[in-house]
Amino acid sequence: MNTALLFIGHGTRKQHGIDEFRRFVSAVEERVGEPIRAAHAFLELQDPDIVTGITSLTAEGARHIVCIPLFLFSAGHMLHDIPMQLEAAQNMYPSLQLTLSQSYGTEPLLLEALVYRIRETEICLTDESVGLLLLGRGNRDHNAQAAFAGVAHRLAQTFGKEPFVGYLAGTGRQLEDTLTEMAQAGYRTVVLAPFLWFSGWLTDTLPRRVKDWQEKTGYTQMNVRIAGHLGLHPAVVACVANRVRGYLT
Repeated sequence: MNTALLFIGHGTRKQHGIDEFRRFVSAVEERVGEPIRAAHAFLELQDPDIVTGITSLTAEGARHIVCIPLFLFSAGHMLHDIPMQLEAAQNMYPSLQLTLSQSYGTEPLLLEALVYRIRETEICLTDESVGLLLLGRGNRDHNAQAAFAGVAHRLAQTFGKEPFVGYLAGTGRQLEDTLTEMAQAGYRTVVLAPFLWFSGWLTDTLPRRVKDWQEKTGYTQMNVRIAGHLGLHPAVVACVANRVRGYLT
């Protein structure tokens, strides 16, 4: 088998996030249902890095490595940081064929998982006093932000209610500003849906960030229910496994 797979994660200092990423990769490999040569690597904060992951697969005889970045949108990491590391690896192994797969954020199966996480809160979104807030990690890429807006539009079609949009970082409307807008509009309950793949610092600190906003603004009576992140939802696992099968045929 000359084709191998390298699953690429962002990386986090939170061990539970690393463990979740590894469980996800294992679930994808099991879902593929056929023997595959695979390894994983991280863009930052954790070892092995991407070049090291590629080196390990070439040492096992791989001639073609398909890099599967488990990222939602094609922003800075997908457009610049990962390609830079692939270029470094290509310089080390000139005869190696490297293929970089695309991001996943607009895949219908990921929307299915997002909808499931929202419904897990068991809050009725048809109630006029309930608002929906779609939360993204944030970036500075206009195309990625447009793709995120497309996810919001598809949620509106699913629930019959236009979601508010906020970001944790980058450009675009910040989470706290969006919550303030919703409070001023009279919403008493907010379903906060983080469109995040894995757990880590962002998911760990989100409840504190919401509470800090409530204490600062005085909107302590607003019920903000935080939905789960995508994680190992079966639809997400199936989405990645389907793409992997396409590279193996």
